[in-house]
Amino acid sequence: MHLACTRDNTGSRTGGGGPITDEDLNAYIDGELPADRRCEVERLIASDDAARTHAEELRRVRQIVQIAFLSDHDR
Repeated sequence: MHLACTRDNTGSRTGGGGPITDEDLNAYIDGELPADRRCEVERLIASDDAARTHAEELRRVRQIVQIAFLSDHDR
C-alpha cells in the first residue's frame, strides 16, 4: 500500500483518484471518507483479497487500541 495523501488546508482529504492508501483504509473504517472515495475503497475491498485482509487487520488494530484506551481510561 502507498502512504501518500492529498489534503487541503483544512486537513480534509481532497478529491478521489490515485492509489488507495492505508490512510484511506483507516478513514474508511472510521467512516470519514467522502462518498466518492468511499466507493473506490469499497470496490477495491470487494475485488482484492489482499486489500480486504489488510483492511480487516487495520480494523482489528483499531479495536484493540479502543479496548486498551477504555481499559486504561477506567483506572
